[in-house]
Amino acid sequence: MRRFAHSLRQCLTAMKRIPQLEKLNDDMEILRLVSKLAERTADEWTSIVVRIKRKEDRYPKFEEFVEFISDEAEFAMEAIKSRSLREETGKTEPKTKRVLQTTVVKTSRPKCLFCKRENHSIVECYAFGRQIESTKQEFIGDKELCFSCLKPNHAFRECRSARYAIINTLQACVYQNTRHSQLLATTPKPKVKPRR
Repeated sequence: MRRFAHSLRQCLTAMKRIPQLEKLNDDMEILRLVSKLAERTADEWTSIVVRIKRKEDRYPKFEEFVEFISDEAEFAMEAIKSRSLREETGKTEPKTKRVLQTTVVKTSRPKCLFCKRENHSIVECYAFGRQIESTKQEFIGDKELCFSCLKPNHAFRECRSARYAIINTLQACVYQNTRHSQLLATTPKPKVKPRR
């Protein structure tokens, strides 16, 4: 992270002398850089972007991104120093606490919300996939599922999958160029060539 921050600071310095580097202020260029970050760091950057867009109705500049990455690199270094200092003084947390935390995790497969079977999720459900588009949309609306990841308890606007679709095109539909689960799309009909 420190090397990445250092490289970005060098680009920022060069930007003042080389006008062509102004393209680094473009939001798509910054998104390319964000795609290289760890998930937690990318989430934090996304929250900064949302805050700036709400307050100032603009996308953050490259300089703001560099400042964010520099702060994250500094934070990571301080965390490492703090952890090693605790280990040296023998004040580490007992390992039994970690074991207790990991035993709470449930490992069973999710139950399908559509066919009610326990060996797959709705995204993998053959019966759901065979339904027509209007039936799928009606079911998702009735069950209040997210239109991106098809999971309950959050709306599309809060969906992490939808947020990453902007950066990584994860849940983006290949058929309709919009951000929703591909299961909800009507696939284009193949063009049939006339016989001669």
